[in-house]
Amino acid sequence: MTTAKTVAAMTWSRQLAAKAARAARAATAKNPAATAKAAAAKASAKPVARKTAAKRAPGKKSPTKPPAPPKKLASPYLARTLKERDEALGATLPRVHGALDDEAIHDMRVAIRRMRTILKLARPIYGRFLADAVRRDFTNVQQATGALRDEEVLGETLEGVSVKDAPFVTWRKRRHVRDRALRATVVQSLREGALDRARKMLEALI
Repeated sequence: MTTAKTVAAMTWSRQLAAKAARAARAATAKNPAATAKAAAAKASAKPVARKTAAKRAPGKKSPTKPPAPPKKLASPYLARTLKERDEALGATLPRVHGALDDEAIHDMRVAIRRMRTILKLARPIYGRFLADAVRRDFTNVQQATGALRDEEVLGETLEGVSVKDAPFVTWRKRRHVRDRALRATVVQSLREGALDRARKMLEALI
């Protein structure tokens, strides 16, 4: 009984498929233009499907432009910043040589300190050896001006003191003489190129 039902179902399926095939052939005969258009669309869709499948294939990624390395992004910024710091430093030199501006030494030291800080941060970009070599020359100038700046700060602190005691007045005079001697030494050192060497090394670095 079961076998008879199975045979009957298979026969019915074949008959249904045959009817569908005959109906498709009849439709093609009636409208060949639409059939040709459908075939063309199907043919053009195959490459796209293959291309899409290839893109989605596991383990394969579409080629993309790699991001720029961090060093290439940071280097122009650091170079520009160091040039700006160098210009700010250069602007203080005429004031230092003039010896008439009480804040000239302070401003020069601030500019040098900022330069040294940036160079320290730039070690991964320019290399520790080269960055530290430039920093060392700037450090030498800053250390050479330290004593003078201390005398300037001391003088500013004592300006409001009105003590007339003879030993104190004598001590104040000695401090003033020391201030002038240190200033002359710093100015002479700058004229001999103590800072020029550091700035030239910086220019070569960036």
